[in-house]
Amino acid sequence: MLEETKHNIEARWTKKIRDGLGTRSPAVQRSYDMKPETPVAAP
Repeated sequence: MLEETKHNIEARWTKKIRDGLGTRSPAVQRSYDMKPETPVAAP
């Protein structure tokens, strides 16, 4: 667990500006793929 925590803390300091440039997070992409007026939950 200590190694994982150390990695997660250091990841923010070693990330480059261009990492992931031009890509969307999966949650944002799902919102673009939805049809307008999509209900939040199925009835």
